[in-house]
Amino acid sequence: MKTAKNLLFLKIVALCLIFYNFFVLSVLYTDNLRFKGFFWKITPYDYKKITLSPNYFSIKSLLEKKNKNLILEFLNMNKQKNYLDITYWNYKKTIESFDNKDKLEFEKSFYKLLVLSENNPDSNLIYKKTFIKNYIGFSTEYRNKIIKKFLIK
Repeated sequence: MKTAKNLLFLKIVALCLIFYNFFVLSVLYTDNLRFKGFFWKITPYDYKKITLSPNYFSIKSLLEKKNKNLILEFLNMNKQKNYLDITYWNYKKTIESFDNKDKLEFEKSFYKLLVLSENNPDSNLIYKKTFIKNYIGFSTEYRNKIIKKFLIK
């Protein structure tokens, strides 16, 4: 009797997993971006899955504001999932650098990228050089934050 209940439980779990995977794949492959945006938040996938096939966000032109805003919208949905992922912040910083109107978002991403790269001396040095070259482009608030990070080490 107990093994029959365990077998039934395993069947139900397997069916739930199959249904969930089918649902997530249908969300990923749908053309309706509002539907996809709403349900993307509850999926366990990170930003890398949404930028690749079938959406091909990674090959869309960033010079078109519509494409850039769409990619940033999906990236912002994944902010909590990828908070400590340095490649996420690097990707977000790259996309935000195409438009100077989103300067504050760019500065936030650059600062987080700098903080997350503290344990990697090579990339940290690259970001420090980038900051020094573009010192004038940063706001006073982020200049001070980044300089404090330089002095703490």
